Amino acid sequence: MKIKISRSSASVILFACIAGLSGVFSQQQYGIWPLIFVFVSFQIYFLENFRKLKSKEYKVAFITSWVIYAVGMCSWLSLFGVPALIAFVAIQIVFAYLFFEGITRVPIKLPIFIIYPFCWVVFEFIQANLPYISFSWLTYSTTLVQTPISQIARIGGGALLTFTIVFVSVFIFMIFDYFNSESKSTKEFKHPLFVLTFILLISFYFLAPITLHDTEGKKLVTTIQGNDKNRYLTQEELEDEYIENSHLDLASQIDFKSDVLIFPESAFNDDPEDDEELKSALSNSAKQTRNVMVLNSIATENNKDFNRNYFYDNKMNLLGTYDKKRLVPFGEYVPLDSLIGSWSIFDEIGTGFSPGAKDETIRGVTTLICFESAFSSDVRQALNKDSRLLVITTNNRSYQRTGNSVQHRTLTQLRSIENGIASVHASVSGSSALIERDGKIVSQTELFERTVISEELSWGRPDSIYAKIGDWLSLLALLVVIYLYLSSKGKSTWRSRTSKK
Repeated sequence: MKIKISRSSASVILFACIAGLSGVFSQQQYGIWPLIFVFVSFQIYFLENFRKLKSKEYKVAFITSWVIYAVGMCSWLSLFGVPALIAFVAIQIVFAYLFFEGITRVPIKLPIFIIYPFCWVVFEFIQANLPYISFSWLTYSTTLVQTPISQIARIGGGALLTFTIVFVSVFIFMIFDYFNSESKSTKEFKHPLFVLTFILLISFYFLAPITLHDTEGKKLVTTIQGNDKNRYLTQEELEDEYIENSHLDLASQIDFKSDVLIFPESAFNDDPEDDEELKSALSNSAKQTRNVMVLNSIATENNKDFNRNYFYDNKMNLLGTYDKKRLVPFGEYVPLDSLIGSWSIFDEIGTGFSPGAKDETIRGVTTLICFESAFSSDVRQALNKDSRLLVITTNNRSYQRTGNSVQHRTLTQLRSIENGIASVHASVSGSSALIERDGKIVSQTELFERTVISEELSWGRPDSIYAKIGDWLSLLALLVVIYLYLSSKGKSTWRSRTSKK
């Protein structure tokens, strides 16, 4: 049996591949950010052609472009085995299919330059809030973090960046459609909502520098990155506690006092409150701090394991702790454990970690752990009137030299911009970074570089409008999309009833 592919079908498939690869190369590990507009413009092209022609090849093209983007962005999942990558692809196909079906069924009561941006914001919001499989790694917003446009996230968060990307992409599509149309109509470009949205986005850019709180000077912040092994440790290295001793050795070489000293996630495996030898070794490092020392380890209480950050003063007095609240599904715990926890493929996870229950800000320092920084709601909730510096302790060594570490660091940059607070991305293997409140990286490390970085960072409360009012755009987008669906359903029901009369 021969499968015939028409010339038009082949072109659509080619466009899908170009689109997906454009999305991949737009992200920070490659840095060609303008390609995000190519990616999204193609996706809008697929959506609009499906609306007009009802041809399934455009649906396939849309889903294909998304899956190429998703796999390219998260190829590091293959490090956890082929089953993990297959499961990820399957989930992304479902996501893309449902999104396509949903967006093509939205009643066209508003222009596409309003409907599509709102729908994409809702799509990213849902992806980030689904139980068990919530995932923020595929957001478009991180592509613009290194550009001046990123500052509008101070008003509307990453959602506003995604809205802007889709709005501009629709504009590109409209220009393309104009030059390929015989009518040459300019009514969409002159539409009041188009002009209003354009003016609002420009206004947001000029309003973004508004600060709600002044800085309180600067503090010297230091973080240690001690793992230079781009591989699994040998049994001998594990027994000799290579990672722990490497961090302690680097810390012993610091000959200046920092206001804040940070050890990353997984720098230590033992609870310093139970290990007197470790606590004694750490006391020498604590003497090099004026304010607080932060470190991460595993703590066990009431037969439960916690992924914990510890806060110490310069006399090694415990000031407080923070336990990771958002655990990595199938990485730190098994969802629906009573149903699938006995499956042998999850034996390595075992009983897993238990989630923490509270946020802690100690002497101005607010911490989160690893995965949590990918969620703007988690960060905003953790920050409070006492917060002066955001610290993300993370591991990432399992991801080797893939793009994961750069993606993760970029998400921390975005959290700094959104909330207007300086941050530290402290990774055991890199890429670690000291980040100013505008998202600019002041100092950073390379992957698997054994080093110490130290710089002065702004010290002050979260100062952005977004930090004050939250994710208003996602809420607005949800309301608009729900209204469009309900109003359409209501009218169809009314028509059905009146036709029977």
